Amino acid sequence: MFTGIIRNLAYLTEISHLDLEGGKKITIQSDSGFLQDVVIGASIAVNGACLTVTVIDHLTQQFQCEVSVETLAKTTGFTQLGPVHVEKSLKLQDTVDGHLVLGHIDCSATIHHLIALAESHQLSLQIPQQWASLVAYKGSIAVHGVSLTINACHDYAHYTLIDINLIPHTFENTNCKFWQKGQLVNIEFDPLARYCQRILSLNSLHRELP
Repeated sequence: MFTGIIRNLAYLTEISHLDLEGGKKITIQSDSGFLQDVVIGASIAVNGACLTVTVIDHLTQQFQCEVSVETLAKTTGFTQLGPVHVEKSLKLQDTVDGHLVLGHIDCSATIHHLIALAESHQLSLQIPQQWASLVAYKGSIAVHGVSLTINACHDYAHYTLIDINLIPHTFENTNCKFWQKGQLVNIEFDPLARYCQRILSLNSLHRELP
């Protein structure tokens, strides 16, 4: 489990085939000291996706993870080299400065726009219509692993646009500053919203049953 507070940036330096089914093995160059308390088998969120550390090289500060076909199908950002967000799993004594993030990516969203507004930036994301019920005004959402707050929802026939304010600290200390219009980003909705949706859908189903 994670909090969506990004304190470390890293770089995906190598991608290789894992198996004949299409899985990938990725190598990530981390910041100095990031791997100090990381062990084989530890969970690390990479661009919001919870991955298991399979190899650690403390000398070069690199680690490797295996990305399954299922994860590749649900995420974006693991097929090309570049900067990534990394977050170590939450310890019981840690504070939850963002919100509880599981590292289970629900879908990809398209960046509709990213524009400067005074000192901040407004990020607008196009959420597929099937996930529209999981977003809400002032609700939490993890975007490429970053815990953010939804400032507005605009519903359309085939998608929902959500607006998010990126404060200067977030913009300057994450990879958000590199994002471009039309880019895909990983989305994890608030876990509480998933359970609420499930309960409501079951209640609706039960009312329809004879």
